[in-house]
Amino acid sequence: VHGGTNVTVTGAYFTSSSGSSSMSMSMSMSVSCKFRTVPAAIVVEGLVLSQSQITCVTPGVDHAQLAAVDVSNNNGRDFTNDGVTFRFLAATNVTAVWPSRGPWAGGSLVTVTGNEFVWSEQLACVFAVNGTAAAAATATVVPVSRFVSAQRVECVSPMLAAELQTLDAATALVGKARVHVSNNGGADYGSSNRTAAAYYTSNDNNNENDNALFWYTATAQVVGVSPARGSEFGGTL
Repeated sequence: VHGGTNVTVTGAYFTSSSGSSSMSMSMSMSVSCKFRTVPAAIVVEGLVLSQSQITCVTPGVDHAQLAAVDVSNNNGRDFTNDGVTFRFLAATNVTAVWPSRGPWAGGSLVTVTGNEFVWSEQLACVFAVNGTAAAAATATVVPVSRFVSAQRVECVSPMLAAELQTLDAATALVGKARVHVSNNGGADYGSSNRTAAAYYTSNDNNNENDNALFWYTATAQVVGVSPARGSEFGGTL
């Protein structure tokens, strides 16, 4: 509902021109998208990618809803009416992750708790990692492994790249990621519709907090055991 999602609209005969030299007055014809939202329709500027695709950015709306999407080739004078729709959803919010830590190599099954999770094949978890001197901030999108409810999903943690690791010898921690849930495959997520390429951040109006952090650890290693044998009945210390 916050808007800001880059939407690609597919169709035919999309154009954007600067007019004709045969005309007495040069006219610029721009393409635009209309979202037929409630209580009133909202028109935004579009960008032509090809004759069959344009892109536009969704506006903010005051509540979750399904809206028809129309396109105009002539500055909003005429619009299509083909019944194509876009669903505005409430922003997701993550309140906790469990376990809160796992190996840097990834593979941990993480339970993510929050609200406004909507099941679809595009439902995903986003692990956003802060940048270091060696690498820029990254956000890794992984599909949800299991949808439990609108308040709980499960995802498998991705690997933390070596250039994003900094070992703390005292805790064996090598990095951390802020976990988000995206209802549209990572195109945006969180209370401010951040893009998946954006950044790792701290609190945002208390919607994202330290309970949403997943900590990466160095890989545990076993090099020996002493004593190496004991009674079959157990109890050896």
